[in-house]
Amino acid sequence: MDIIFLALMTLIMACVSITSTRRILVRLKGMQITEGAVVDSRAGDWEVNVWASVVRFRTEKGMLIEFCDPGYSQWPSKIGTKVKVVYSNGRPQEARIAGLWRLYSLPLVSGAFSIVFLSTMLWRLVD
Repeated sequence: MDIIFLALMTLIMACVSITSTRRILVRLKGMQITEGAVVDSRAGDWEVNVWASVVRFRTEKGMLIEFCDPGYSQWPSKIGTKVKVVYSNGRPQEARIAGLWRLYSLPLVSGAFSIVFLSTMLWRLVD
């Protein structure tokens, strides 16, 4: 029964994360994409070592914007690394690093786990 619970929870998590990603994509329709550079890496607030990139870019209107991306990694980003940045003209301070992995990682990973758990559950039911 534990495997059924895990399968259902990961399936729910996959659905929620897909819905969240779809909302992000809808918001991206009216956004600008430009190039920025990593200027710093900040350690996370947790006991484990995770790092967030601090990115600086210039809007098409010439404003210089700096933001801390909410996506964390296990290693600090190399200062000077060029990244694609997506931002809204009305709110450039809410910019994010653009990337397929950042948009789709949670739905893909949770979807893969739910497939594994569901197939294990079905295999046990057949036995």
